[in-house]
Amino acid sequence: MDAIIMSDFRAAQSRAYDLTVSTSNEEQVIGILLQRGFSAFQELEGNSNQTVYRIWTSPTMSLEEMAGWFPNIEMVIAPHHQEDVFQTSQRRPKSVGGFRLLSSPQYPLGPYDICLLDGVGFGWGEHPTTTLGLMFLQHFAPNGLDQTRCLDFGAGTGILSFAATRCGAPSVDAVEVDDAALYTLKRNIQVNQLDAHISIQRELTKCDGQYDLILANMYMDVLLPSLSSLARRLRANARLWISGFTIDQRDEILQEARKLGLTHANTDTHDDWVGMSFINVSITRESH
Repeated sequence: MDAIIMSDFRAAQSRAYDLTVSTSNEEQVIGILLQRGFSAFQELEGNSNQTVYRIWTSPTMSLEEMAGWFPNIEMVIAPHHQEDVFQTSQRRPKSVGGFRLLSSPQYPLGPYDICLLDGVGFGWGEHPTTTLGLMFLQHFAPNGLDQTRCLDFGAGTGILSFAATRCGAPSVDAVEVDDAALYTLKRNIQVNQLDAHISIQRELTKCDGQYDLILANMYMDVLLPSLSSLARRLRANARLWISGFTIDQRDEILQEARKLGLTHANTDTHDDWVGMSFINVSITRESH
């Protein structure tokens, strides 16, 4: 198959909106955005009593639909027409953690190639926590992840889901709540030509059964309260890998993991960021 160039996908860019709100309504607006699943929004400078939030949505999101989220808040919502600041098509192919990351599909893809198209979402291979995750997958199962059922919680661009499948995992459940990141994830699944099956869920509660490997790379304020739900989804002797926190937050994670009956397996660091894995050596938990 001939290589597909990025211009084939430009029509599918995410849509950006600028929300201008008074400083007195900041907390309420942020709360609504988080409830709607937006983890990728940018705070811009406004005047002395206003704040501007730029958010990225799927291309199908209309201004009227967005305005309906804030019925009792006085604000100005305007489309942002400049080129998406998350544009990444100029990235050069690079190797991270044993994988080759591409910004456009180059078929046939190599056994450890991962294609990440333009879009919004966490996980472009540039942040230390993503590097830690890719390195973990390469070292965790040197003989592959055959017959390993995986869960990627906070999948973002899907980079760890794709890495797991490149290591042989036959199926991955990818959980992502952010609307724009979800759109990016779906497009990336299409171009990576996977033999494995990746299913997408917007909520962890939609993931049934238990897993041999769970990956979770996300903000500490989301990760910590989610640990118990993740632990319940581990099979006996299964592995949980987590990141998204710094060295000074490591002890808090360890303490919570011990409460859940998880055994610490290893810790890796990159700059000030930490990746840790745990083993479920306790009795099998019932997922709910």
